[in-house]
Amino acid sequence: MSFIDLTEQSGELRELAPTPAEATESYQDPRIKAVVVLDPAAGPGYSEASLAKLRVPVLVIGCEDNDFLPFEHHAGRYAALLPNASLIKLNEGEGHFVFLNSCTSDLSANGVPLCVDREGVDRQAVHARLAPKILTFLGHTVAALK
Repeated sequence: MSFIDLTEQSGELRELAPTPAEATESYQDPRIKAVVVLDPAAGPGYSEASLAKLRVPVLVIGCEDNDFLPFEHHAGRYAALLPNASLIKLNEGEGHFVFLNSCTSDLSANGVPLCVDREGVDRQAVHARLAPKILTFLGHTVAALK
């Protein structure tokens, strides 16, 4: 897997590239007390050292049978490398877009429909199963801060 090096680009892309000093800055926001990530992407885009610096509790929810993000390189990687991570692994055929609201659009990404789940996957039931777990995680985090 390769990533575009914006410093080698010209025009508007070059303007977006951080300077070497900016690339090492911390963007930690003290207002953020906890994070919930749903099937996070860009797993290989962050170094182990960078992920180890994140100290807030993180609930990682990932689909083992993700449509195009290998679990072990994305959600699994975050869960393993973030020091305060908890993991909920969905392993009943849920795909990457199961977290979106129910919809009827014909849109797709990388050939995977946004609004059509695999046979046997009930999007509403997945949401109903996850909502209390997310609220419990956030509730415990807030309670620990008091």
